[in-house]
Amino acid sequence: MNHKPRQKKVIFSILSAMLIVACMCSPASLLPANTPPPEVSAPKTEPTPAEFSPTQTDAPPAEAFIPSPTVSEAQGLQAEVPWLIISTDDALWAANMDGSNLVKLTDKTTSEIDLQRAVSSTAHKIAVLTTVQDAYHMLSLLIISLPEGNVIQRINLTTPDTEPSLDASPGESSLEAMRAVAEQPSFTWSPDGRRLAFTAALDSPNADIYVYDLQSQEIRKVSDDEGQDYLPTWSPDGKSILFLEAEGFGTGAGFAMSGIWLAAADGSSTRKLATPTSSGEQLIGWRDDETVVLTSWSPAFGPSQLRLYNIRTQKQTILVDGAVSGAAVASGIEADSGAVLYGTENGLFVLPPAATAPQKLSDELVSSYGYPAAIRWQEDGRIFIVHFEDGVIATYMADGSQRTDPPFNLSGGTLDVSSFGLIWGWTNKGAENEGAWISGPGMTDAQVWSGPASNPMWNVDNDLLFFVGQDLYKATFNSYYSDATMVGSLTGNVRDMAWMGFNEALDKKYSQ
Repeated sequence: MNHKPRQKKVIFSILSAMLIVACMCSPASLLPANTPPPEVSAPKTEPTPAEFSPTQTDAPPAEAFIPSPTVSEAQGLQAEVPWLIISTDDALWAANMDGSNLVKLTDKTTSEIDLQRAVSSTAHKIAVLTTVQDAYHMLSLLIISLPEGNVIQRINLTTPDTEPSLDASPGESSLEAMRAVAEQPSFTWSPDGRRLAFTAALDSPNADIYVYDLQSQEIRKVSDDEGQDYLPTWSPDGKSILFLEAEGFGTGAGFAMSGIWLAAADGSSTRKLATPTSSGEQLIGWRDDETVVLTSWSPAFGPSQLRLYNIRTQKQTILVDGAVSGAAVASGIEADSGAVLYGTENGLFVLPPAATAPQKLSDELVSSYGYPAAIRWQEDGRIFIVHFEDGVIATYMADGSQRTDPPFNLSGGTLDVSSFGLIWGWTNKGAENEGAWISGPGMTDAQVWSGPASNPMWNVDNDLLFFVGQDLYKATFNSYYSDATMVGSLTGNVRDMAWMGFNEALDKKYSQ
């Protein structure tokens, strides 16, 4: 990707900060106010290669689908990216870049929607797991296209022959297969947006990995082991799919793991990389085209053994052999991609892009503190967001530099943060200092909204969007953020937000 637009974005944001300092003159809107290198070792378990060449006839063709009355056409959405995608506890929504024309795309009838996996910015598509019966029967994937808001495809994930009986018990293959589909991360888009890898049980009571091609509308089966496959994840170059295999998903004390597998995206082969001895594995992200970042899970220690694993050489590098309190990998732009930020009982560490030794950033201990993740990477803001054990939240750049803390001390409540270049947007509810705030280098911290607020997001025009309850508000850069105004309203509680086409819109904006 061309880095010049991103460099211009940063320059623009610096100028923005200077203008804010110079022009936000309303008194009511202003507040007073080296560790040793990681151990390198061979994998502790010997890989067991297993070659396999599936055929396309193993999978039924995708089914043409006419949208049901519960799916609304997104009339009024702007023709060009970006669009704001919002998941609530009862529906999936989309809005224009400025928050206007907030429309419901579909009712949510299954588990939580993971927007990071559901949204393809490159293809302008969203995949949603849905059912017309219950969580284990008649499951399908809907593919929604923007800006039209139409459901263009339904992919059945089960058949009457593979679904569990109504009295099926945990441990039975047919029920565990449905748990792989419905309870685990079970689908994700390829980096180019042309293909969707997903978990389904279409020809046996086992969950396997399939790939749907948007252009050919063909489905290809890429796994055929005896266990329940889940968590398909594309390599950054789109050539490989890493996935996990379990015999079953247990009742809360961990999984019965069977394997870590690698499949060629074209379905030409699969091979077993390792047989885990843990009670669960988590894929944190990809450091490069060949290196995946993994942790293991056990009932005694929780997440542990943070390591780098090369899918070609099968060499593993142990970063942390003990407990891991949180970890994330930077993705997206090449200059940031591959940085690993993680927490241990000794503090916060970063492995910068292309580095071989981690650096210690803080003695503070990391904890999720009531948030979904203790550490996460925010791609549109180009920052790591870290929740510390004492309730403090902070952001870091990909290389661990430029720590930024909120404009006030957090005492309880729910604090969210988003950044755009060198300007940060903060929201807080449920404690003191409720509201929406902005901060940045050389800026006087400013409150742009007084009262409970949540889910801040910046658009490419440097405007700040945030929610007040179920109402979407916008504060614009051109008014120095003093004009916070409601631009839309939805039903349900906001769970997650993501941009579709954010980087594409940036490239267009700054290439002119």
